[in-house]
Amino acid sequence: MNDMTSAQQLDTCEHLILAEIGEPEENALRIVVDEALVLDRTESIEINGVSLSGIRPIEVTTDSRRFELIWETYVSYAVRDESYCRWDDTEEWQGEQLRIYSKSTFLDFVAAGTFADDEYPGPFKHYAVHCGNHIVDVASESAPIVRCTTRQHVGGSLGEGSQQLVWPAAGAGRTRKALMDYLKRSALAAFGAFLILVLYTLAAQPLSMWESSSLLLLLLVGAACAVVAGVIAAALVRKHPVAMVLLAQVLIILIVGFIWQQQIPQSCNDVAAGHFR
Repeated sequence: MNDMTSAQQLDTCEHLILAEIGEPEENALRIVVDEALVLDRTESIEINGVSLSGIRPIEVTTDSRRFELIWETYVSYAVRDESYCRWDDTEEWQGEQLRIYSKSTFLDFVAAGTFADDEYPGPFKHYAVHCGNHIVDVASESAPIVRCTTRQHVGGSLGEGSQQLVWPAAGAGRTRKALMDYLKRSALAAFGAFLILVLYTLAAQPLSMWESSSLLLLLLVGAACAVVAGVIAAALVRKHPVAMVLLAQVLIILIVGFIWQQQIPQSCNDVAAGHFR
């Protein structure tokens, strides 16, 4: 068992109970589940006037393992009452208690209710944690960080004994991912801005009319302006790629206009004077 990862240990649990769920940071998800064990003792219960004996209770004990799962980002998540869940023969997955779906109705829901795809924010999967009374569905680009600990206390307030589980605030993985996402959005916005500048220039005068030195200078200045516009647009607009690109195009028009008014550089202005007016 010690050679197994925490995620593998979680998947081998026969029963799980949801203990905590929440967002430790904006758009991050943390859930805590406890292993429920089948006890040796037997009990008798009565349901609708029918007495049932020899029932072995399933409970969380001091021997139960506790698992913390953290998704640093997510596209969507949902919690279902297990009593209302229905079987779907079309769904495909791997795993038992911690499942990874390649085809599911939840993925269909995310596709219908969001514009998330393989391009933005990137390829994502459907993860599901199956507990005794709850099923937690999560659509995320990355697999959860899973930690296992021994439960020291049982009972009392919800989540007692979770003091050993600490959210890694501003973790390196989350910061690196956020930076890469920002750079991708900046590159997309800069490309859109540079493209509109090139198209406008070619519409004003055919490429054959440009001298190579003047064209190179114009392209370098335009690329620099596009980078500035892309960086600003990506910082201001995070979730709407089309709006971000349009903003970058507006910004590059303003930046190029400002450069033209400042007459810098004069040689570029002399060549491009008929193209930006």
